[in-house]
Amino acid sequence: FLAYAAATFSAMPLVAQAEWTETVQPDAGEARDVHLQIVRPGFFPTIGTPVILGRDFSPADRPGEVPVAVINERMARVLFGDQSAVGRYVTLRTGSFEKTPRQVVGVAGDARYATVEADAPATLYLPSTQAPPSAVTFEVRSADPAALLPIVRGLAARQLPGVALTGATTMRQQIEDV
Repeated sequence: FLAYAAATFSAMPLVAQAEWTETVQPDAGEARDVHLQIVRPGFFPTIGTPVILGRDFSPADRPGEVPVAVINERMARVLFGDQSAVGRYVTLRTGSFEKTPRQVVGVAGDARYATVEADAPATLYLPSTQAPPSAVTFEVRSADPAALLPIVRGLAARQLPGVALTGATTMRQQIEDV
């Protein structure tokens, strides 16, 4: 059995020519359209994106607790300029998670979503523990991802009967296909 280094999930796949855009209102300033991503705690280290300021999501970020968000560096610059984003609030003005002010608890490095050539979009991350997604993409970090792929498919089929596992591929193949 091959070991994996980490596993997580997100609502939108990485580098897949797909984006989920919503309008966000910062606590001061004008509303902006940003890329929205819902992720499981541990998403950032799994995909290799550092949390540069503040903290990552944790299992303590659950319903009934303060609604939180992590934003990427680009969104921090766009919304807050040279001011620290941590501790500030943003509110979604569109979509199913609208009208709930969310405290920014962290700033993550920029990540690309549509293609590797496109600049990283301003991105708002919500924790899946407070904003459950309707569908997910699993990300698994491994020293030998091609060898791990059949194992992941088998585990998914056994553990999630009746759930469709589609598009299982390595990140290298995902990038080449885009």
